[in-house]
Amino acid sequence: MMRSTKRTTDGRIVITREPAFGAHPHPRHAGKLYPINGVSKVLVEDEAGEPVEVHECNQCGWLAEKVASVTAHMTAHSDGHGTQYEPSVLKRVIRECLIAQRDTKKKRGYAVIVADKLNAAGITTSRGTPWTPGTVSHLFVRYRDEYRTRVPGGRDGKPRPVSAPPTNGVSLSGSIHLVLDRVEESLRQRVVELSELADVFKSIRAEIARLPQVDAQTVADAERWRKFQLLMGDTK
Repeated sequence: MMRSTKRTTDGRIVITREPAFGAHPHPRHAGKLYPINGVSKVLVEDEAGEPVEVHECNQCGWLAEKVASVTAHMTAHSDGHGTQYEPSVLKRVIRECLIAQRDTKKKRGYAVIVADKLNAAGITTSRGTPWTPGTVSHLFVRYRDEYRTRVPGGRDGKPRPVSAPPTNGVSLSGSIHLVLDRVEESLRQRVVELSELADVFKSIRAEIARLPQVDAQTVADAERWRKFQLLMGDTK
């Protein structure tokens, strides 16, 4: 990752900062430019205020005119084996190794496949050199636990068995039929309850039909009699 400071470590003002590019060392690429891991190209102002192009170490800000000088300097940040890389590169190497191990179904020979793949993709080592099986193997063993990466088929490159869901001795079709039987039994119970309720309504209608019929004239006479009693003061 590029630095974000507004001044370089020697105090000069940063005008622009972008990834540094260099010629790919592998003959297959015929000098094609590629981004240099861990190095930035920085445009700064000199003492006269004129723009000057320098190269910068992303980790400590060390400056040099040539990009090769910065890549050589970066070994000072390594673990003693020249393995100073951006995390994205390390993750890429580890992932490619896991995929190669999974596809070849064996531990040996994966580094050769990965080295060829990285070189074909235009990625170089921290020193700007082509990848070798030894470099790939070293990085994979050194950083695979630090940068844990998963790939389809499992982290160790082996397909993981898929456990079948527990059935408790009952098949899926059997479970479905059991549920349907319970629903059917519940519906039958509701039909019986509705039939009994219909019988109750019939009996109520029969009782209502047996009540004496009262015509409108009788109702009117009873109302006039009630009013007469109220006028006479009889509230009984």
